Amino acid sequence: MASVILAILRKSILLACVIMFADAVGVTVGSIMLKLNLFHYYTLIVLGQAGLLFLVGGGLDVGRSLGFARIAHRVNRTKSWTFSEHKQAQQRAAPYIVTGILLLVLSFILAYPLN
Repeated sequence: MASVILAILRKSILLACVIMFADAVGVTVGSIMLKLNLFHYYTLIVLGQAGLLFLVGGGLDVGRSLGFARIAHRVNRTKSWTFSEHKQAQQRAAPYIVTGILLLVLSFILAYPLN
């Protein structure tokens, strides 16, 4: 259990670092090209991406939930729901949700210094 949590945290921290770096490079290039100071939008961009990651993680989890599987079964006659598939979907969604939490916290932390 602890190894799964550490793997999720590692993946989430790496993903958050990549996103923050890409945003910083994008804002820097945009500021240079437009000759404007766009760094005060950096925290809003990070906050928006946190929201998108929450939606992606939630969509992955809900897509394999019991209620959604019952609806899909009635519409498409797909195979029945199993708990192991739902558990796998939760494990796939967890890094996105944890990364969203990290980006949310980082956007609040950076909001004051970047004004």
